[in-house]
Amino acid sequence: MKPRQLPLFRRGNFLRLTRVTQSLATAEYRCPGENYSISRAVHLARLADVYPGCFDCPCRHDTAGLSARQVRRLAEIDTRRQNRPWFGVEGMRDVPINEVSVPAARMIAIEFARRLWDDAADARPTLVFAGDGRLSTTTIVAAVVEGIRWTGCETVDLGPASAPCMAQAIERLEADGGIYLGNPGGAAHTLGMKFWAHGELLSDGPLFDAIAAAIEAHAVGPAIDRPARAFGPLRRVAAADNYLSDLRPAYHALRPLRFVLHSTCEPVLSYLEDLMQNVACRATAADPASRIGEQVAAAGAHFGIEITDDGQNARVFDERGAAVATERLLASLAGEIGEACTVTADALRTLTLLLVLLSRDDLPLSTVLDRAAVKK
Repeated sequence: MKPRQLPLFRRGNFLRLTRVTQSLATAEYRCPGENYSISRAVHLARLADVYPGCFDCPCRHDTAGLSARQVRRLAEIDTRRQNRPWFGVEGMRDVPINEVSVPAARMIAIEFARRLWDDAADARPTLVFAGDGRLSTTTIVAAVVEGIRWTGCETVDLGPASAPCMAQAIERLEADGGIYLGNPGGAAHTLGMKFWAHGELLSDGPLFDAIAAAIEAHAVGPAIDRPARAFGPLRRVAAADNYLSDLRPAYHALRPLRFVLHSTCEPVLSYLEDLMQNVACRATAADPASRIGEQVAAAGAHFGIEITDDGQNARVFDERGAAVATERLLASLAGEIGEACTVTADALRTLTLLLVLLSRDDLPLSTVLDRAAVKK
């Protein structure tokens, strides 16, 4: 007797199943903000590892192949992220780009600029704006600038810049405030906003809560009052030259130092390329897939540095790949060079002082730090 063929393995079903399997195996995916494709296997691996970009990807629900527990975990995390507020103590941070609409970005700028009008009496406030230059945020950049001008404020557009460069420009121009649109967390698909008022970087939770509440109210309510009846003037200023002029004198007679560098802030990388063009120092781009410390030791580099938070924060690794404590680095730079600095204020300035420090003699970074500790 001929054995009975199960429905699943009938020729037609089997061929269809084979085609589906082949289609899944050869399918290509692309994570938000990335310019290269990945296979389905990598797609599933990133989902299982809770890769940040997956939550902003239209393919995030393609979970066939993951366990039920992993699928439930992804759904729970996605729900929590959707309910997370935009503003924290330090402003806006790590918000998915596709969650910030053009009207919302414009309203944020309007609400902040209106508060500068409240402090400026009858004078027209001057507000500086800059971004990190990413193409994915161009519409949001335009919306922020339009919102500032709508209030009647004078807008000074710096173009692509780092946060420390913008802070210096605010001080030099004696501006009333500033908005920086960047990417403090470093993920390609997220953005953040920093706010300055009266020369100070704001970290006022209640103020940001008030702005967030106003935005939510205006989304369903009437139009807000306009501080001025006409758009404010717009002028563009190239702030990089003034910013780099303070650093350029240090870039001469340096040792041919080699260091591993990681930074997602394109203006910082552009500044560093400009500064190092006439010296023998060389930076090797770090591989995000592995730890910087391990790459420093493997490459035999003099040190490694990770620049984050739109160019404000720096994390340094010695020649062995060991992380250097911030306090220890500060003390060494102040004691050996005689110039006090703040690592969290300007990472590129910290890197510059570190290159000068290591160029004074042919000693590894760990030895220089130990010597500074003994002197102290």
